[in-house]
Amino acid sequence: DEVVALTENTNEVFVFGSRTLQIMQPDANLVYAPATTKEYGCTAPYSVIKLDEGFAWLDSRRRFVRSDGRSIGRIGGDAVSNDGDLGPLVEVSDGFGYRVQLGSLDAMVWTLPTDGRSFVYQDGVGWGQWSGYGDSGYTAFPVSAACLVESTSQTVVGTTDGKIGVLSFESNTDFEEPIPAHVTTGFLDRGSSNLK
Repeated sequence: DEVVALTENTNEVFVFGSRTLQIMQPDANLVYAPATTKEYGCTAPYSVIKLDEGFAWLDSRRRFVRSDGRSIGRIGGDAVSNDGDLGPLVEVSDGFGYRVQLGSLDAMVWTLPTDGRSFVYQDGVGWGQWSGYGDSGYTAFPVSAACLVESTSQTVVGTTDGKIGVLSFESNTDFEEPIPAHVTTGFLDRGSSNLK
């Protein structure tokens, strides 16, 4: 199985193939030796997100999964379709992921550029979508990478158009452009903003 992504935690190396995941552990004779192999490959090499205790990624069956190297499970049920996979999307191999930590927000974000959508999952909250907004309307969330700076508690991001910024709940602008907000809820307003 060809290696498509490679990452590590404190003591193990996670070797992602297109059809399998192999976890390697330190070995006195071999430097690293295979510890276990799981049949959960990686369909999008840049979709791997490092978590506190393991990793999350888009697997070879087009599902969002996570593993600590011992067990693997699907993330939060349905993201796109009733069976929780990305079947209806055209292309997922160009997808990429990152983790956003900002105050009480600790979310995994996956952007699928060909489809123009960004899926977000937060434990205890569930799935959502983040979007950008421009002259042509809504687009995929324009962030391509995020990093928590622990000394300042800031989340620094890189954008898909090459800018570097800081995520903030207090900001009203995005690189000096006003931020439009759109929230869809399950509540009906019955055509009136009056209290019901």
